[in-house]
Amino acid sequence: MSSDNADAILKWNEYINTMRKVKTDSIDPEGQTIALEVTGPSGNVLLGKGASITPALGRRLRNWGVDFVFVEGEDDCEESVKIKAKTPEEIKNELYDLFLGTLDNVRMRTIFDAVYTHKLRKLDGGLEHATKQDA
Repeated sequence: MSSDNADAILKWNEYINTMRKVKTDSIDPEGQTIALEVTGPSGNVLLGKGASITPALGRRLRNWGVDFVFVEGEDDCEESVKIKAKTPEEIKNELYDLFLGTLDNVRMRTIFDAVYTHKLRKLDGGLEHATKQDA
């Protein structure tokens, strides 16, 4: 594993320890701050990272099919669930499984690279290593 990948994994692990997963119908009445962008079932972005979310907005998200969000803060309430984050290496291995037998095709390899880069950028809103592929 390269030094860049090891540093990125350490940064990601530190980052995920500062957020928690909360059901959209359990948002704190005082409001909370979104730690990872919220996407709808079709993949469209509903709320960006850093946005404030209130219980009313949580209910609206629930109506749109979003069951939980990741908010800033330590894992200190009953509704939260500890996040099991994927490392860049785990993401790559999952993609290899999905693209099994197709990576010798130039177009499929281009799609693989684009998906891998996109998933890495979503880890932290754009980790620096996302464009440094070692695939």
